[in-house]
Amino acid sequence: MPSFSDWLRASWEDYRRRLPALLGTAGAAGAATMLATAAPLLVAAVLSLGGAGPAWKVWGAAGAVAVLAALWLSTWGQAALIIAASRDQTAGASLSAAWRGTPAFAWTFTLILLAVGGGWVLLLIPGFVLSVLLSVAPFYEVAGEARGLGALGLSWGRVRPHYGRTARRMLAATVLTAAPGIVPYVGWIVMLFWAPFGAVAMARLAEDLRAAEPAPEAPGRLGGLVAALGVVLLLGCGAAIWSGVRTVRAVERDPGRYEAALMRELTPSSGQAVIATLEGRATDGQKRQAYEFMLSTATSTLAAPSAPAAPAAPAGGTP
Repeated sequence: MPSFSDWLRASWEDYRRRLPALLGTAGAAGAATMLATAAPLLVAAVLSLGGAGPAWKVWGAAGAVAVLAALWLSTWGQAALIIAASRDQTAGASLSAAWRGTPAFAWTFTLILLAVGGGWVLLLIPGFVLSVLLSVAPFYEVAGEARGLGALGLSWGRVRPHYGRTARRMLAATVLTAAPGIVPYVGWIVMLFWAPFGAVAMARLAEDLRAAEPAPEAPGRLGGLVAALGVVLLLGCGAAIWSGVRTVRAVERDPGRYEAALMRELTPSSGQAVIATLEGRATDGQKRQAYEFMLSTATSTLAAPSAPAAPAAPAGGTP
């Protein structure tokens, strides 16, 4: 594989050459997604004002259409951006190619989410390892080299012999892409033009891995592994929802129980972390501290015994 500096230099040249197509692709796909998501809701608002049927039916149908449109078009936009980051072609060509391949890309991306998500539910290390091993599967899918589990197998087989270098370059691409966002006031403006660099750097990495391992050996029983990890992810999500419902019910039954747990867990630093997170200016450390504070508070609420109910007053009043 090329050296780190060669990979970074080639990524920069690709980004500079493909920037117009990248911006056009991202802008068109983003605008289409927003319009398609907002249109059903606007129609629902007009119908509700006109008294066309029960509000819950009108808004329920509009919400379902909006969610489906957002999922489909955002997936199309992701596929188009990956194509634009991988090839020297116009935005229109990238969008057109992605539209035809959206169903296959959606299936491949779903398999990646199930595998990686299940790994993160198990422990941090399996989640990180799988994130690296499957990182370039979408690029092989849009290139038409393989689909579904085949794309995952290609990514796994090509990354595994070069795992360390791939992980380092993934981390570098992530840090370099996110770095302008921390600049006050103007960082978000820079990010509008700089954000596609991460996709271009990963596309270059996928090409380097393809050249290094043209015929990789895919792992055996990959389908079973993905299925098992998908079950783990669904169970983890279900457990999180169940725990949240229990917490809400516990608070409804005994609000003082939650207040007592909140006061036990609250510290000046955790309070500042929660406020910063709600205001959108928290650092990664503060976000983690706010998450740990809310989790510990919920756990304490469920673990603490309920306060005894106050005795009812006599029916005849105080003698």
